[in-house]
Amino acid sequence: MFSGRTSRTLRVLLEKPRSWTITDIARDLTAESVRFREIAPSARIDFGISLGSLSKAIASLEDQLWVRRRGAGIVVAEPSRLLQQWGEKYKGRYRWRLRRSVQTNNPFGRDLQGITQGLEQLASPAYAFTGTIAASIEAPFIDIDMVDIFLASTETDAKLRSLKSQPGIGPALRFIYPFDDGVFMYSKRIGKALVVSGVQAYLDLYARGGRDLKQAEFLLTNEHSTALGAA
Repeated sequence: MFSGRTSRTLRVLLEKPRSWTITDIARDLTAESVRFREIAPSARIDFGISLGSLSKAIASLEDQLWVRRRGAGIVVAEPSRLLQQWGEKYKGRYRWRLRRSVQTNNPFGRDLQGITQGLEQLASPAYAFTGTIAASIEAPFIDIDMVDIFLASTETDAKLRSLKSQPGIGPALRFIYPFDDGVFMYSKRIGKALVVSGVQAYLDLYARGGRDLKQAEFLLTNEHSTALGAA
């Protein structure tokens, strides 16, 4: 339930804290697929999973007391603790994915919009900023030493690798191929930049550890963070 396509169930429950039925979750996954294709038209991503997989995920969460029944609905018992537990499970998988990541120089500077403009012709069909640069929207005091970017496909590998030969004027760029397209769920546009949800930013900061773990905790407790409001 903490990995692969099944983890999309957790994203719905944590991003939109309320009482859910399994059918409601399935509908939200379909709606999110439509919304994402509207904000990233070139992406070919479908977040939907089968009702059977959803039922198994909810049953597992219920067995471990992470969710409880409220009438006909399902609610998360302790959102903060569930997210932290997910962070622990996510950490190993994240570090394994970094082995396939591509790190390059950054000739575009430190500004989110400037980096987005520079990548427009390189990192298609879809990409999203995560980690410290995503968290900096909520916590502008963050020191960004690496710009992490999720890629939806490997189509632009050669173009991105060409950045290694260009002079760097900002923190290095690291392109990561996610283990599941669910990392793009609930992404949002900040100007022209596509930025992952608060839940995803938390997971990636938690996985990095060190001082980034403190930023993850800030996101978790920041009462103004819409994505983590349930925490």
